[in-house]
Amino acid sequence: MNFDEELSKQLKAIKKSEKEGFKIIEIDVIDQENRQVDLFEHEQPEFELDNMVVEYEKSANNPYVDGANKRHEATNIIKNDIIKPMFANHSLIKGKTTQQRANKINDVISEAFSNKDDDDQPYSQEDINSRIANFAKKYDLDLKILKESAHYFQDDKSERIYKWCLEFSK
Repeated sequence: MNFDEELSKQLKAIKKSEKEGFKIIEIDVIDQENRQVDLFEHEQPEFELDNMVVEYEKSANNPYVDGANKRHEATNIIKNDIIKPMFANHSLIKGKTTQQRANKINDVISEAFSNKDDDDQPYSQEDINSRIANFAKKYDLDLKILKESAHYFQDDKSERIYKWCLEFSK
């Protein structure tokens, strides 16, 4: 991936997380002599398959891998316990197309999890808790999951929500 021109949202988030133990390692994959090399034409390859297996086994208990797995589990909970029931709620989430319904879900979620009002003034924690509780009640969602997921919805998730809704509409 070429990040020379503009950093992706994911890369920006990882850069912010470097203090928390994540580290970005740049790998130059361009063959400097602009030639292709077949690894298997050498009698003695530069790597040992056994070492690769050992490295893979080490990564199985790697805290970074564990963290990625936990984030994936959390994202699946958000997908299945928040977005899916909202998409299934045709009486509150209306629209002729999946895109319209996904946009409605995104708008409702953005409003529910917003930290600031229309005048760009921050809500009190009590106001935020009340808005999330009302949101949970209105859409019959688990309040605990909503509170734990609040950080996820602080950035624009419209594209991700749309992709999930496409899966649900099949």
